[in-house]
Amino acid sequence: MEDLYSFQKSKSVFYSSLKKIINNNTIDETNFENKIKEYKNSKNICGLKSKILELLLYLNPIKKNFQIELNRKYIVNIIYYLISVKGDKLFLNNGKNQILKTEDNNPDESLNGNKKLNNEFGKKNNNDNEIQIKIFMEEEEIAIKKLETEELIGKFEKIFEKERLKRILFNEITHLVNKEEYLEMHLLFLPEKETQQILKVIKEKLNQDNKKKILVIFETIFQKINLKTESGFHFLKDIIILFLKDKNNFINTYKEIEHKYILENKELRCVQCFNLPIFLINNENIINIRYKCEDFHSNNNDKLEENYKI
Repeated sequence: MEDLYSFQKSKSVFYSSLKKIINNNTIDETNFENKIKEYKNSKNICGLKSKILELLLYLNPIKKNFQIELNRKYIVNIIYYLISVKGDKLFLNNGKNQILKTEDNNPDESLNGNKKLNNEFGKKNNNDNEIQIKIFMEEEEIAIKKLETEELIGKFEKIFEKERLKRILFNEITHLVNKEEYLEMHLLFLPEKETQQILKVIKEKLNQDNKKKILVIFETIFQKINLKTESGFHFLKDIIILFLKDKNNFINTYKEIEHKYILENKELRCVQCFNLPIFLINNENIINIRYKCEDFHSNNNDKLEENYKI
């Protein structure tokens, strides 16, 4: 298990598993990109499934980002997830086929063994069967959709359990209604913290008249976010959740989140989380501060400007 996420092992898992995922044994490192695109287009795949396939094009053995072990851990777990979902779908489809088979072979079985029924009652039964199949298919879709969101979030929490910044995005989001869209926004962002990947999804989801204005707001916000800090990731998480909660009113509400994180004066704030620290001023010719904040971040030698006013 110790070399599960080594480069060679992850590379082998990527190509061998991809063959199973899209049912194509001819896949290799020279053609896999085209094969993924062909599969995606032929199946008319959209939403979260589409973003997962795009992730395979964005993070793979021929890309530089694949050299990072955490990224390999990320994509390998996504691949194993795809295989498990494929298995669940086959199981559900087999269940649906079993219902159809029973109905075809025993059309009157559900009618208490009464085989002498008039045509009108027989038509009613056929309608009931159609309703039963329809309900089953709807339940199947709900089950698969739930698997894609709840289990993926759980997997991401484990993948990034030692990555304090990315872990923030998946902690305490059980209250979020639109988890699927939330995941779509972050799938391609996670490997390299590229906010443009989030912006692409936001652009796809907007269709109202103020689309251009909302995109400008997000572009401005992403320029302000410091993704090297915990505060920056909390800012990113909160602003996206606010957007998903009420897209139509986002223009009127985003400022309350922005004011919470964008500070005019950062000099005497913790450089990691921007909390106000407890600090000591050394009585020397040059003013230095030593501090520790509530989150236990510390800075032992932070020099202030000579003209700085407290």
